[in-house]
Amino acid sequence: LAAGVGLVLLRGAWISWRPDVSRGWGYLRTGLLLHFGVIALFVLQRVDYLFMKEWVPLREVGCYAMAVVLSELLLLMPVALRSYLFPAATRETGEGLDVLAAKISRHSFLIVLVSALVMAAVARPLIELWGGKAFLPARSYLWLLLPGIVAAGMSDQLFVGLLCRRRFSWLFLVGGVRLVTALLAYALMVPAWGAVGAAGAKSLSYLVVLGMILAGFLR
Repeated sequence: LAAGVGLVLLRGAWISWRPDVSRGWGYLRTGLLLHFGVIALFVLQRVDYLFMKEWVPLREVGCYAMAVVLSELLLLMPVALRSYLFPAATRETGEGLDVLAAKISRHSFLIVLVSALVMAAVARPLIELWGGKAFLPARSYLWLLLPGIVAAGMSDQLFVGLLCRRRFSWLFLVGGVRLVTALLAYALMVPAWGAVGAAGAKSLSYLVVLGMILAGFLR
């Protein structure tokens, strides 16, 4: 669709029905990069359960799933901040965009960090309230997931900054590295440590993404 639109887009200020192949190819390339990034993200959301199906008892999988759901509740605030940042960022350029993205990223990081510390402190009663004492093993999984969630809360806003800078190739690289890192981590850690390994691998993938997005943002 992007390529089709690009073929008939404006040349200057007038509509031209002559094919603009170079512009159409640019749209197609950008669309493909983002499309593969979304696919990688979807795979990462589910691949941990595929590994656990083979090596982890069903009860542990249930406790792990509860820990994931609870931890990802902390990402609701960064998502809300992103909905503000994205339209605001499209009106900024250059240094103004960087300052805005960094400022919102710091606020997001602090909010998620404080929320994660509170959740870690009240993990036991929270899990008992949510699912009962049978799910108490989820507490250790939750503790392992929280560092990655804090990293995700920060990288989410910087991602928007890179997106508005049109750093599509770098973001595609970030998605690919995260996918490979997660697959390797799950393959090594889940058979050895079960649900604990899965929680650690998921957190590790978030931390790797933050490191790469910070590197791209500071370049």
